[in-house]
Parts: sequence; structure tokens; C-alpha cells
Amino acid sequence: MEQSDDLRRWRLFATVAKTGSISSACTIFQTDAANLSRQLAQFEKSLGAGPLLDRSVRPLVLTENGKAAFECALKILQLRDELTQNLKCDPNALSGVVRVGLPPMVLRDLLTPFLVSFSEAYPDIDLRVDEYTAGLPINFENWRGDLFDLVVSYGPSPSNHNAVQIRYGQGLFLSCASPSYLRRFGIPKTPEDLADHVGIVVANGLGQAAPALVKDGQSVPIHFKRLIRFNSASAAKTAVLLGSGIHVNLPSLHCYRDVRDGTLVPLLRGWEQPSLPLYIYSRPECVKLARVRLFVRRFREVMFDFHHQCAEVLDPWVTDASKDILRPVPVNSDEAIL
Repeated sequence: MEQSDDLRRWRLFATVAKTGSISSACTIFQTDAANLSRQLAQFEKSLGAGPLLDRSVRPLVLTENGKAAFECALKILQLRDELTQNLKCDPNALSGVVRVGLPPMVLRDLLTPFLVSFSEAYPDIDLRVDEYTAGLPINFENWRGDLFDLVVSYGPSPSNHNAVQIRYGQGLFLSCASPSYLRRFGIPKTPEDLADHVGIVVANGLGQAAPALVKDGQSVPIHFKRLIRFNSASAAKTAVLLGSGIHVNLPSLHCYRDVRDGTLVPLLRGWEQPSLPLYIYSRPECVKLARVRLFVRRFREVMFDFHHQCAEVLDPWVTDASKDILRPVPVNSDEAIL
């Protein structure tokens, strides 16, 4: 079988799987039913997996092996189409698609204005942004099966050794509560005091609360009187702002403006959880494209500003060691990677 014929049969199969109809696929590929059915049979034989489609029902449905083959077909065809598109276009042109995966709170709290201004400044770049919640190891595939060019998450990721990994900052976590909560229930002075309070906890792929707070080498387990658990970091922060409890794992970038405005109060100064490096991940073939490199540079510039603001606001609240953690990463570092 010629390679071109093989790819065509993957497309034939994927089209029939999507439409559930031989006749619909015939119209798309401008062929007759007998020829298309023969090619499907040859495709099934070449895979050696038995029937991929249940032909006894209408519309046609995928067998279990067919479902696995269809998922694979979508990836194969997308990768081939993306490669063809990238080879056709000038890698130095500031045009084409850039797919970005961002953690929901980064997208909603920080970057929506930047993304809008970037799109206005570079109208020939087709910017496509999705929420990314998978955590590590990095999965470059979004919920539709498309491949991200860039993903933002914690890091580094040893399991993604083939990916380009660029550190752009460090994530510090703070214990915070609202003034209204503290007026009602008092201010905890030590980690042990948390046993008299309600805890707000986030459980998702982007970061789990550590089981203890650490200060000067001393580790104290975290125990709350009662927990309210959220799968959404944004919802957990909202609950804290509403005065529902204490959050011991609020990322500094997502609470410094609330601290500045007085809607959140940092607690337990010096008692911290391990900070985490913040990374941009990309596929090696993507960073060869000028449009992707441009987005990375602009992203790092805006995040540098956020980190600088964060460090200034939290300066009175954090220890000297934490101030070093909050210091922004200069935009010109890691440029050799790009």
C-alpha cells in the first residue's frame, strides 16, 4: 500500500466514523459506495483489528476497536495537516494559528486583557485559547483533540523531557482569610490554631495543598475543624472572599491585589508551603515559528509586570526569603531556548 493511499484510507475511515454513513462519505470523496466499502475493508485488514464499524445498524457505529482507531485517526490527520500547513507557511511570518493552554485562574484573573490586546496588535495571528487544568505531566492535547502550541503550568516536568520548558517565575502560596471571617472567628497565631477554623481546600490537577506548614525547618501538620472542598481554584478563592474560611494555599499572583485592596488578609507570616516554579511548555517544532516566539516574549513581559507588582504589594507581609521567591524572572533569561 502506498503511503498516500494509507493516509487517504485513514481519512475515509474518519469521515465514515463521523458521519455514520457510507453515502455521505462518498459525496465528500467523490467516489462510489462499492469502491469506498472496498477501501474500508482493506483498511480494516491492514490494521488486523477486525471490523471497525458495525454495518448492521444505521447510522453506522464504531466497534470498541473502531473507537480506538478513530481516536488515533484524528491525531494522525491533525498532525499531518498541521505539519503540511507549517511547511507551507513562512516560519518567520507573524501569521497563522497559535493555540495556548492557560490555567483558569491565570486566564480569568490576569491575562484576558493581554490576550485581547495581543490579538488586536497582531490581527493575522489566529489566537486560540483554552483552559488547561491537567497539571503535570504536560498534555499538549486539548478537550477537542487539538494540540496546544504552548501550555502554562507549574514545573519543571521531568516526564516531558522532549518539550521546551521555560521558567517565567516562582509561585508563592499564602494563607489568607477575609476581614469579615477574622472578625467573627479570630486570627490564628500558629498553625495549631487552624484546628479551630474552617479550611478552604482545592483539589485539582494544577496543585494540591501540602499537608503541613513549614517555618525554620519546623513542620506542623495542617488540621482544620471542618473543610469545604472545591475542584475549582476560582470558586475556592470566591468562598474565601465571602468569609467562608481560611485558604492556606492561595497563589500569590491571585491574591496580592485583594491584599492591596484589603479584601484578603495574609496570615501566619513565615509559615509557608513549598513554592513552585512557573513554566511555559512548548513543542520543539512550535518554538521555531516566529508567531509562537512572539507570544512567549509578550507573555513573559506581562507576567514580569505582574510579579513585580506582587512583590511590591506583599513586601510588608512576607519574609526576606519569600521576597527572593517573588522576584520576577528577567525577560531576557532563557532566550537561548527561543
